[in-house]
Amino acid sequence: MYGIPKWRDKKLARLLFGNKYQFVVYHEYKNGWGLPLHPDEKNPQQLSVDDLYKSFVTEEVEFVPLENKKPVLLFATREIKQNDYEAPVKEDETPVAIPLSERESLHHLVVRSNTADDGGGAAAERHLLPEKISFEHAFWYGLLFKNMSTSEIFSWKRKYNCPFPTEKEYEGNCPEECSRYCGSTVMRPFYPESHIRPNYLADPSVTGITAQLYWDKDCEHYPVLQDGKIVTVNFRFGGTAGTDPKSYLLNVSGSEEVEMTDHDWLEKLSIGLKKGMDVWLKLTSTLTEDGMRHTWNSWWNHSCNMLLHHEPKNFLAKSSKNEAVAHRNIPRIVQLTHAVKEPVVSPTISSFSSLPAFMDKINHIRPWLLLPEFQAYQIGKNIIADRKRIDSSAEGVPASTAETIEVQLHFERLDAINATTFAPALTPSGKLELWMRKEQFIDDPSQIVVQGNSPTNHQPAEPVLAFGSRRPDNSFNLEYKIEYTNEIMAQLKDASRITVLNDKTDIFRSLLSKLTLSYDLKANRFEEREYYLKNVSKFKGFFTNEKLLDDARSTASGKLEEYTLPKIAEVMRHPDQPSEIRHKVMLLNNCRPEPVKVAFAITTIQETRSFPERKRTESVQKGNIVTIYLKRDRLTSGKNERVGIIVNSDNMVSLNKYLYTSPYNKVYDKQDLFSKAGRDIVSDRFSGNRKYLQYGDIVIRDIEGKVINQQHNPDMKVYYPETEYAIGYDAGLGIYHFLPHFDIEKQLWKIEVELDIKASNGKQLHNPFINFSLVHFQPFSINYNEKLAADELPDLQKDCRLSLVENSVWCYLLPERKVSVYFDKPNWLFDDYGDIDFTLSFDHESLNHFNYPDPVTGQSQWEVRSNFILTVQGSNDGVCWYPLTSWLDHGKPEIDRNSPKLHHALLSPEIIKSGAGLAMLKLKFTKWADPKKDSGSYKFGSFRIRLMEVEWFSDETWDDTYLLTADITEDERMRARYIELIY
Repeated sequence: MYGIPKWRDKKLARLLFGNKYQFVVYHEYKNGWGLPLHPDEKNPQQLSVDDLYKSFVTEEVEFVPLENKKPVLLFATREIKQNDYEAPVKEDETPVAIPLSERESLHHLVVRSNTADDGGGAAAERHLLPEKISFEHAFWYGLLFKNMSTSEIFSWKRKYNCPFPTEKEYEGNCPEECSRYCGSTVMRPFYPESHIRPNYLADPSVTGITAQLYWDKDCEHYPVLQDGKIVTVNFRFGGTAGTDPKSYLLNVSGSEEVEMTDHDWLEKLSIGLKKGMDVWLKLTSTLTEDGMRHTWNSWWNHSCNMLLHHEPKNFLAKSSKNEAVAHRNIPRIVQLTHAVKEPVVSPTISSFSSLPAFMDKINHIRPWLLLPEFQAYQIGKNIIADRKRIDSSAEGVPASTAETIEVQLHFERLDAINATTFAPALTPSGKLELWMRKEQFIDDPSQIVVQGNSPTNHQPAEPVLAFGSRRPDNSFNLEYKIEYTNEIMAQLKDASRITVLNDKTDIFRSLLSKLTLSYDLKANRFEEREYYLKNVSKFKGFFTNEKLLDDARSTASGKLEEYTLPKIAEVMRHPDQPSEIRHKVMLLNNCRPEPVKVAFAITTIQETRSFPERKRTESVQKGNIVTIYLKRDRLTSGKNERVGIIVNSDNMVSLNKYLYTSPYNKVYDKQDLFSKAGRDIVSDRFSGNRKYLQYGDIVIRDIEGKVINQQHNPDMKVYYPETEYAIGYDAGLGIYHFLPHFDIEKQLWKIEVELDIKASNGKQLHNPFINFSLVHFQPFSINYNEKLAADELPDLQKDCRLSLVENSVWCYLLPERKVSVYFDKPNWLFDDYGDIDFTLSFDHESLNHFNYPDPVTGQSQWEVRSNFILTVQGSNDGVCWYPLTSWLDHGKPEIDRNSPKLHHALLSPEIIKSGAGLAMLKLKFTKWADPKKDSGSYKFGSFRIRLMEVEWFSDETWDDTYLLTADITEDERMRARYIELIY
């Protein structure tokens, strides 16, 4: 650039501060070619700068320095030491340690509060002063000659050139050849005085500072509002501008509401912050008119642009000038924090749930939720009912553990401005973590279980670690960290996902925020869990310099507890009682249970005895009960894991109008999965009226033995808690289900099934073979079958309630027997005889009806081949028992005892032929083994009766010699139907 009109004189072409210039604007190409400055005689057609002078010249513009104003300086008011402490908030409180390594910087003011309930915290303060200018700039600003004498100027010159920051370092060899230390422009690190004056010359165009609070650290878009307005505070430095300015004090302390106040008479700017707030203060230098003009961003360049583009003369409006000045007048950004050692709010979880797209997939759990033990769970509040489905290549089993859940959280929202508006640039104070614990039902097959509870003897029917346990290891583990990502913040600041609590007056604490979280729950089985939400203070670094990272032995993990809410001690105060802090959650089973593994099944004789008289015993032996023993690989998916028996529900409506045929019935029929009831082809004359077990064939009794009516029950329960195995019937699945018990003697799980199967004549079918179709049944499961049309069949593989079917359990039922025994034992000294009055009641159909060809006619005929054997036994030690001979009592003992027997048959051809089902027998016996030789025979002091039922499969009759001498344990033509029954 060259000055005009004397641009031809190269010596005068320099731009000098304070001179006025005009400029000619013209174009040049990027390759460097442009117009010549003056005409070329050889090329008179060539345009030159001279030709443009009169039409393309600017107005006169004063050339001034285009400097950037430096931001305001901050100085500490206290010394920073390695073991520094804040003053206590209250007299009886211990000072708060401030480690040097983690202390805030000079431009970060921190107010500290130990808890949300203590006072406002110790105030943080800084001195504010304008920036230092060089000695040369002081000349250009006119500070040296207008306001100083020559001696003062010389004194400042030596001060600026002094290499010694303090008098202590002064050694006498000063380059200025000073005879004594004359000072320095270096400032001390801190000044405890209320106001200070600088050692340097300051910019005289900076008269004060304008202060504004912002939520974003760029201090551009999100100002902090007070009463709905942007608050701007202007204050002026004291003293003499440039040569002796007086500092202003910035004071930040705790407050109930955010506020900024200028105490002009105290030359102090006070800012109050709520606990946990993190805001930014923008400090912009206030300039004089000359300062603004000199800082004007390229005014002469704008004049050239106006000429070049033919802009109107008002191209630079006042707002544009202010913007230009703001671009050069660089502000100072100061961070203000009210750090709280403990978070402000102890957060809680209001809901933690997920729902499937179709509620049909989980509607089956609704009746179960009415039970007292599950009433804490509500669909849509704390049940995880929707899981991402990933099919396996083998069976298409939904086995993913990934989950998307809705969580409604109550935690501190310190970015909240009002009920529906949030500071867009901020995240909530603190960090959120989900902590979880759960009950685990795991049975270890290698564990030998004995009676009683102890740390080394876990009862398999109880959880390994129950919610209510007070063991030290019954605690929470970190499950998930809620990071404040852009996606999370977008949800938090969506007004439609926010609920304002009416019982809270502080907006910082009164918001419920709904979040959608996706993470791996690390489980696809049914589980009950407890969660609590931990708020971790993000300001912990302002209170300690200890390493908070955990180590291999977890010795450092407890240190974080000091900076969190709620405390784990409060969370676990009463683990056996409900808590607002702990949020209980149910995870529905997301994978088919493992199949039932049967150890063995036996027909069980259940005997009930009563004693109406001192010498009379009455008993009922029920044999139509099957005990199924299961292997120890169960109860791995949580409590209430049941064993189901599949039955045919075609007769459902006819027996119970309130129920319906199972939609799975056709699937069971098509795949031959029904439990079967077949006749005994060896001994049973009677057959069932159907080949499948049906609804009603399984008897449900209460604890007292009373039969529960299943046919007329409009309030059909999911199960009957008053039954021994909590038996129930699921009409939707067409199964009876049982909750197994653990048999300590056999170290196996077991269930008992009582059956009442009818024969074709309507009477009880006593001797059938049963084939059970068993499944593991977990009612709290997801059914992945979509809503089906009327002609569609459900897919068993998609229903996580049922395992694969195990139908290899065969067993043989036994009938019911009723016995009444009067047993008068002989006295050791005086009685010679003992008396037995025995009555047996039975169903004629329950005997072994043997089919054989008549030896004369050759035609097939039926004969009863069953009998009951009664034997009297004696002993002297109660361990070894020996048979005694006894005889029928006809009232003539001296004569009758001449025909004694070791065994007596209760059934005679006459009794069998009558079909009455009643047999009676009166016997007498003596205390001697042989009544005929009472003086020389072995004598007993204890006595008992032994009853056994036998059946045989040949033409012999009971009176034949063979049957009396046969050993039923060795001869396959006979068998014992009952084990011995002792009275």
